[in-house]
Amino acid sequence: MTDSDRLDKIETTLGQLVVGINTLSTSFEHLSKDVEHLSKDVEHLSKDVEHLSKDVEVLKQETSKTNDRVEIYQKASQQVVNLAFSLVLTATIAIIVQGIINR
Repeated sequence: MTDSDRLDKIETTLGQLVVGINTLSTSFEHLSKDVEHLSKDVEHLSKDVEHLSKDVEVLKQETSKTNDRVEIYQKASQQVVNLAFSLVLTATIAIIVQGIINR
């Protein structure tokens, strides 16, 4: 193999290396852009999670207030039932006592 053949082979190899490096460089640029887009997406998702977290906290507070109201209404309803039962019982006793006294 002559020096000229060796030089041609080296030039060919160097040309292939340059093409390979350019391809890698282009791929790296695409990957860099993809990572940048992913980073922005993660940032948006993080903000969305923050908003959802705040909404959940508000809903927890509202649920707690609603539970308190329901408990108060249940107690009030029970007191009304007790009062009604007491009134019926008192009226019944009054009728019975009046019937016994009038005999």
